[in-house]
Amino acid sequence: EIGNLVNVKYLYIDDNTMTGALPNELGKMTNIVELAIGGGNMINGQIPDQIGNLEKLTLLKLDNTAITGNIPIAIRKLTQLKTLRLNHNKLGGSIPDLSLCKNLNDIRFDNNGLTGSLGHWVVKFPNLAKITITKNNIAGSVPAALCSRNPRPWIETDCAVSCTCCSNRNCR
Repeated sequence: EIGNLVNVKYLYIDDNTMTGALPNELGKMTNIVELAIGGGNMINGQIPDQIGNLEKLTLLKLDNTAITGNIPIAIRKLTQLKTLRLNHNKLGGSIPDLSLCKNLNDIRFDNNGLTGSLGHWVVKFPNLAKITITKNNIAGSVPAALCSRNPRPWIETDCAVSCTCCSNRNCR
């Protein structure tokens, strides 16, 4: 059982053709610092709320799988998080307020079914280097304060999102 790995600090199991849902027991791995269960695995089901118990986590990479449901609000308990990659999944709902995760510098939510808008909380990350929200159903605008930063973060959005400084756009 993965929950018995309480002393593991780094777990990278990308590209292993794993199947099944993320177990609730992940929440017992309270010493983990980096968790990557992404590309090449066909993980399905939802991200368990117990993910919020992993308070030492600096990297959470659950990309390129088949995860469904909403991004759990419990993720905002991960105040040490620097990298959050949930891109290329089947996530829906709105992006929760992650303002408590002040260390975030790499946020990737692209290629999901997310809705709503990008919250103003995104300006609260002093070290934000990259955020991608393309290929979702997100509308609204990118906060102007994000565009006036020096250095300015790499921001990728769809044309439905108003943005004066976004990268990789071909909007007419």
